[in-house]
Amino acid sequence: MKFVLLTRGGSYFPSWFKRPINGPGVLNWVRIFNGEMKRTKDFDSLRELEKYDIVWINICGTDVGLVSEVASALGKDCSTKVVCNLDYAVEYFQHHMTSGKKTLFEFINDLASADLVVAQEP
Repeated sequence: MKFVLLTRGGSYFPSWFKRPINGPGVLNWVRIFNGEMKRTKDFDSLRELEKYDIVWINICGTDVGLVSEVASALGKDCSTKVVCNLDYAVEYFQHHMTSGKKTLFEFINDLASADLVVAQEP
């Protein structure tokens, strides 16, 4: 199975993998699936993500809107599954996701566009 944790940059911590496993967090999914961590700028087109079985996107301030962008680029007939990971407590979403360009509409669209929505912390 080919797995990628995709981010625009907000969840990009490659040095984390040099440490022993010592805590919870979204980055452990990369280890579990023996996958990769990539930024959107690593691809000429988001359509290139179809080579993965799972594209896992952690919703943080910089990545709101990315799930729907990826799902749209891949299309409904693509076998790649897009997972939306909620890494914040629900109380944070209204404050962090509704200012500036990161609108509540984009956030809701991400949830609706994902093949699977998961929440892992707290």
